[in-house]
Amino acid sequence: MKNVSNSAIILLLGTLLTRTAMFMSIPFLAIYLDNVVKLSSTQIGYVIGIQPFVGVIFSLFVGKIIDYCQIKKVLIIVPIIWGIVFILFAYTNFFIGFLILNGLSGLSYVIYEPACKKALSQYAVTQSKLFIFNLRYAAINVGAVIGPLLSVFLGFKYTIKPYIILGFIYILVGLMNLFLRKSTVITNGKQNDLLFHYEKKYFNQKKNFFRLILLIVGVSFSYFGYSLFNSTISQYLSRLGENGVETYSSLLSLSALAIIIFQFPIIHLTRTIQSNCILAVSNLLFSSCLFIVNLFPNYLALITFTLFYSFGELLLGSRLDYTVDQLANENNKALFFSLAELTKIGSTMGPIIGGVLVSYLGWNNHIIIFCMLGIITLLGSPLLYFSRQKKQKVFTLHSMIQLE
Repeated sequence: MKNVSNSAIILLLGTLLTRTAMFMSIPFLAIYLDNVVKLSSTQIGYVIGIQPFVGVIFSLFVGKIIDYCQIKKVLIIVPIIWGIVFILFAYTNFFIGFLILNGLSGLSYVIYEPACKKALSQYAVTQSKLFIFNLRYAAINVGAVIGPLLSVFLGFKYTIKPYIILGFIYILVGLMNLFLRKSTVITNGKQNDLLFHYEKKYFNQKKNFFRLILLIVGVSFSYFGYSLFNSTISQYLSRLGENGVETYSSLLSLSALAIIIFQFPIIHLTRTIQSNCILAVSNLLFSSCLFIVNLFPNYLALITFTLFYSFGELLLGSRLDYTVDQLANENNKALFFSLAELTKIGSTMGPIIGGVLVSYLGWNNHIIIFCMLGIITLLGSPLLYFSRQKKQKVFTLHSMIQLE
């Protein structure tokens, strides 16, 4: 792929490795805390929710700092520190310890992710950015297929050992990033200069900032529904019988597999549709999933849930980063990517509200619980619909493949 630099390949490979290890461990944390550590549903909600909460707080200003820092140093130092934090999970067995470590994980995330996305944006010409962001998304979902299957196969579903593996992999990725080259920014001569001036002239940054705020609030509700799969839904499935955990693992892997299979065909079919509409449909799908949970363990319900959840995640993941990139200019990219992490406030509130509802209503009232959660998720759709960006460059899958 001539428009994808070696540095971008290193970052994409690092994403594949880390996300495989993440999906081998993080989705099972709630089950581990429930069955082994014996924390309450409310405590589990706080532990799961603290990571995105810390990310939201620091995302308000960390992006501007990244814009002034040398990206390579950030991409080396942060993964190593993050890896040490993950290893420490194996030496913790009380609520406060898990709360602090998951908070530090959230801090590492909100620094590393915007830096990685800014670097990937720099390592490609404008026409290939959607393609590169979707390669990154594909790498994430390959990891999502392999990770849960490895966890069950290796007998890790009730243990914290995968966090040690996750920690060492992040340290390895930090060392891999030593080979990133400073001169990896790909340019396209006068064409890129003209495109930059075109964007600078026609894209009103104040209006784009307002669109970003609408986007952030709307997607927050989507992440609210999305986060419940790794918290409230996973706990609910673990109570449905002896095979509940295996069913949950299978749903994780099948969902990611569906995303990999349908990712590029759906990108091709939706290439001319405005991003705000794509993201609004994603929100509707997540909301629908929460109503469908009440029909578990019916096989048709499980299949429908998997497809809806997969397509919701696919539409969200394939367009969100690209939309943020198009709203930003070259001087505030890390800032916009960092502010976009505010959407994770939904990931904070999802497990917390889900845990509180379970504590007060009990699992016997699961229909009321999941219907309430579904209605809350649905509130994001109108906000996303009205976050339309009037001037937006959309490229076909055909044009992206030509860049290889």
